Amino acid sequence: MRLKRLALPAGTPMVTGDDVEKAKPSQDISATAADRLKVAIHKCVVVGDSVWDPLAAVRNSALGGFLSGG
Repeated sequence: MRLKRLALPAGTPMVTGDDVEKAKPSQDISATAADRLKVAIHKCVVVGDSVWDPLAAVRNSALGGFLSGG
């Protein structure tokens, strides 16, 4: 799994497509991440690996989103 390469501390909140009913291009992933962080989605910036991530972020009222990779 690519996430293991990040060596994040135990308990770091994260969301993958496996954690939601609908993945890209749905905004479920960013909404679930905001919930897990206990932060309102309108205070979040979403970083994603495809063009669908920033689009879903804006649809979900996030501050914005940007593409990193893909």
